[in-house]
Amino acid sequence: METTTPFDLNRAIQDWRESLAQSPAFRREDLAELEAHLRDSVVALHGHGLSAEEAFIVASRRVGKEGVLESEFAKVNTPAVWLDRALWMLIGLQVW
Repeated sequence: METTTPFDLNRAIQDWRESLAQSPAFRREDLAELEAHLRDSVVALHGHGLSAEEAFIVASRRVGKEGVLESEFAKVNTPAVWLDRALWMLIGLQVW
């Protein structure tokens, strides 16, 4: 028999946010706003009878795919993205 672990909504949201945070295109404020939208959508969907896991899946897809979000936020946060890249280049030069 297969044992299933219960779905942990907070952990799923944390993993989703950490995945987005890997990109320099997102600022902390961007991630907080996206998470707020995701949580609001999960609550609304859960209120319509979906399980927490189903609500999370639907809500995260409604917020947008990671690649699309990254490219859109990179357009808005271009100076921050380039600053991050420049910082890593400087670190690389110092190590070299």
